[in-house]
Amino acid sequence: MRGSLNKYLQWGVAAIIGVLLLLVIVTPTTRDAFFSGSGIAQGALIAAIALGVVLTYRGSGVVNFAQATIAMYVAYVYAVLRRDGDLFLPPIPNPLSLIEGIVNSLGNREGADRLDLWDIPTRISFGPNMQFWPALIISLIFAVFLGLALHFLVFRPLRHAPPLAKVVASIGLFLFMQAVAIRRFTIQPYNVAEMPFFDANAKPIDLPFGISLRAEEIAIAVLVIIFTVVLWAVFQLTRFGLATRAASENEKGAVVL
Repeated sequence: MRGSLNKYLQWGVAAIIGVLLLLVIVTPTTRDAFFSGSGIAQGALIAAIALGVVLTYRGSGVVNFAQATIAMYVAYVYAVLRRDGDLFLPPIPNPLSLIEGIVNSLGNREGADRLDLWDIPTRISFGPNMQFWPALIISLIFAVFLGLALHFLVFRPLRHAPPLAKVVASIGLFLFMQAVAIRRFTIQPYNVAEMPFFDANAKPIDLPFGISLRAEEIAIAVLVIIFTVVLWAVFQLTRFGLATRAASENEKGAVVL
């Protein structure tokens, strides 16, 4: 009974989405807003972030509300690498700063007499005008290490905590990463150089219903679709996906099996 009810519910949701999609295509104003090149590219990026949220939940059982801010920070890292060649690091507490502050406050030192200990660097310079592939590789490596740090420092210690505690932690991480991005990169938008395999002067591709798309916008949408299909196949058809889903739903049961 419950299985058939879920099936009818899924069909109902699919029908509602189909009707809304048809209305968007038929209506000229919404068609220009949602089916323009920039609209499809932005929708594909939002779908990629949602895919990351689902992937995190399938793997750990945590709904990570900070997924978008993490993606935003990595995007800023890539943009700064392309523009200035600098890699901005997240703020890391320096234990030596406590010693420095206490000594300077007790000694009331000023100017050259102040104790100045070693500081953890906030940026690493790779030189100006970094090209696409080095910037992309460094950004991906940075994203991997950032994800590992957040896993071991935030989410792994809370794996046996109540769901509300995990939600509060992810929302706190969302606010923290947003504040760090504003502190590191300000609120001004960054202009990123064009990718080398796309011609900035190429004409858009015209599609039915007056829709025109650029090559890079089509590439973003296609990549998100490919990643979606690959991740679905991994989690549904492989032993790794089955074990990962089982561990997120019942860790003890998965270990016993």
